[in-house]
Parts: sequence; C-alpha cells; structure tokens
Amino acid sequence: MTVDPVASETGRQSPSVCCSSVCTLYNSDVPSETPAYAVVSNNLTQVRELAAGGAYGRPSDAWTIYQACLQGSVMIQALSANEEIDLNPVILGQMGDRVFHFLLRTSPDRFHSSKLGVIKRLLQLGIDPLEPDHFGNTALHIVAELPAYQESMQLMELLLGDDTPGTSQAACLSNIDRRNGLHDTAEIGNTALHVAILHNNEACAKRLLESGASTHLTGLSNETPLSLALQGNCTGIVHLLLEHGVVAESGMPVSPEMRVELSLYQG
Repeated sequence: MTVDPVASETGRQSPSVCCSSVCTLYNSDVPSETPAYAVVSNNLTQVRELAAGGAYGRPSDAWTIYQACLQGSVMIQALSANEEIDLNPVILGQMGDRVFHFLLRTSPDRFHSSKLGVIKRLLQLGIDPLEPDHFGNTALHIVAELPAYQESMQLMELLLGDDTPGTSQAACLSNIDRRNGLHDTAEIGNTALHVAILHNNEACAKRLLESGASTHLTGLSNETPLSLALQGNCTGIVHLLLEHGVVAESGMPVSPEMRVELSLYQG
C-alpha cells in the first residue's frame, strides 16, 4: 500500500487523494441535479443556474468548489454567477487550509486546462494570496517549496510580476519578507526566501531576490539565507546571494565544497 507523504507528515489529505474522492461522484448514485454532480459532469449551464439559486454556499461544498476550479476558468466563471459564493472556503477536516492552498499544491496535470490560468483567474476575482494556511504559509511560501514540474517559477512570477492581477502584486511585494508564523506580528519563522533555499529552489530564490527579498533576516533555525544555502550545498543560490552583495562571515560553518566556491567567487 502506498503511503501518501502529505497525509503522513501533516495529518491532512493530499490534493491528489482529495481530488480522486470527489471524482468518485461520477460513479455514485447521485441525483443529476445536485451541485456536485453538475460540476463533475462539467454542466456549465446547470452550475450557473444552481449558483444563482444559492447553491455552493455550505461548508461541505468546499471540495466541490475545489473540483470546479480544477475544471478551469470557465467553470469558475459559472460559479461567479452568484457573488455571494466564497471561492476560497475553508475545507472541512483540513486544519483550516483553504481551497486556494490546495490548488497551489495540486500538480498541473490534475487541472483540465491550465493551472496558471486558474490561479490567475482566482487572483483576479480577489482571492487573497496572503491568507495563511494552518502552518502560517502564504502563497509565496507555498510556491517557494514547490518543485519545478509544479510550475513554481511561473507561479512566483504570477504573484510578483507586473502582470499580476489586481492588488495581488502590491500585497505580495509589501509582504515579501513575511515569516510563516501563525500571526501577522510573528517574529519567528521562515520567509519565502528561506523556504526556497531549504528546497533548493533556485529559480524562485532568484525571483524573490530580484523583487527585494531580504538577504539578512534569520529564519526559524536562526540562520540567514546564506548560511542556509551553504549548509544545504545550494551552489547556485550561494552564487545568487553573493551577487546580491551578501558577504560570508568568518566562522560560518562551510563544507569543503562550499569553501572552494566562496574562494573562487570572492577571490
């Protein structure tokens, strides 16, 4: 039996498991007029009519909204027939995590169209990228930990770039050094740059640095970005930090490999 890493480490279901459970509606004895069936059968007209009539507003509808987002921007637009519908509700039993958090962590191949298109559409509709998950992670933190095949660089660009919808860019830029504590005023925790380094996500680290992320703040383990990169043998990120003017302090623990890199770069 395969053990799901997300479930075993965090106590919540992974997006892939949850998506599969929703899709079983296709094979269930579910009345064709139910809101969930309308979504999984991709019946846009019925979804629009049900939404306008007040459906999709119960707490238990969160997984249906998640599935609707996987269907694509057109389905999201159908749900938007009722402006009272919360497109980013808390998902029951997931420790406070919301639909948007799960969508960010969902593999692109789970989306019927474009993951980037769905995330962009939700931002256009006013979803707050700074809404924290149960660990205190904002969208910046979540994207920073994603591997390249999860389109992490493109998602980071979507959050920080000039084409970012609405007020999302200003919000993300002004909170680029926000730590992933459980409160806005938390002075402990990791910034998105720390998270990118911990996952050796060079592309996201580069984009965060270009957008002004601090190279001096210490993270949860009281380590600076450079000390984290050196300890993790993240050669590319070490070079990025040195290019941004960071200086390796004497006495900083450095592996032989990283010591060679520092000597080559600093002469």
